[in-house]
Amino acid sequence: MVAITSCNMSGGDDDDDDKIGAYMVSFKSNGVLQEFTSDHFPQGSLYEIGAQYGAGISAVRSASSFSIQVLDNKSITAKSYSGVVKIEATAESPAYLEGASLGYGEGQTSYLSASLDSDVKVAISEITAVSMRGTFSGTLKSSGEQDLVVTDGKFYVPRAQAGG
Repeated sequence: MVAITSCNMSGGDDDDDDKIGAYMVSFKSNGVLQEFTSDHFPQGSLYEIGAQYGAGISAVRSASSFSIQVLDNKSITAKSYSGVVKIEATAESPAYLEGASLGYGEGQTSYLSASLDSDVKVAISEITAVSMRGTFSGTLKSSGEQDLVVTDGKFYVPRAQAGG
């Protein structure tokens, strides 16, 4: 699972489309703009664990956090990922997870996209040696809380450099 942890700045107009030059994560949650800027340490990474490949994006600010996780059985590339499904093992391949999930935390409340039957969509549009860029949307749930509908999501984050 890719996690994005970020700061939460609410309100304002959605005229930040041209600010994509600075590292950031932004989205609307139930219609309210949330922005996590470079001051909130947005970061992306690519990883491989056995037959499972993944991408994670995170940002953190104060008591808020947001995350995206993308999973596949081959290298993560610039393409669209949706939901999360378990692909059963075959004679040629071990079992693996494929798709995308979102997470958001505000204070003591955590919202997550359902692993199966999720409407989450993550489109990675660019992966370079130093950054990752894309868009996302989906519905997040928290026990006892109103669903959080995430729309107009976008990210432009620096890539963490893994050793080895």
